[in-house]
Amino acid sequence: MVRRLLLVLWVGVWVASSVAAGPAPRTIRISMTSFKFEPSVIQLRQGERVVLELVNEDTQRPHNIASELFNQTELVVRGEFRQGTTADGRRFVFVDAGKRAEVEIIVPRVAVGQVSFICSVGQHAAQGMTGAFVVRPAQ
Repeated sequence: MVRRLLLVLWVGVWVASSVAAGPAPRTIRISMTSFKFEPSVIQLRQGERVVLELVNEDTQRPHNIASELFNQTELVVRGEFRQGTTADGRRFVFVDAGKRAEVEIIVPRVAVGQVSFICSVGQHAAQGMTGAFVVRPAQ
């Protein structure tokens, strides 16, 4: 009887925690190399929980991803990284050569459309290391 009660309680707690946590986030792998992001256009939905898996595949250069989108939501960052803000006010996540990091966000309810991202290291953006988040309405 006690075992059965404990099992029922455990299942109840597990179900409640699963529902409270919501669906698992969608993971989007972003390769960072000289001098491009792959993919460079990333489709997102307002309110969606995503993990941006940043992989710096460049063995000689550090890179970052800087975007105004990051200013409007909480970033949960894991891995080998540094964070900061560019001179023009965009938050960024910096990843050294050969390293990786994960950035988990809930896509803010910003205006539908494109929000740019760049690598703000040196002249990387001027050399083509740019991209865009395309934010669509929530479903």
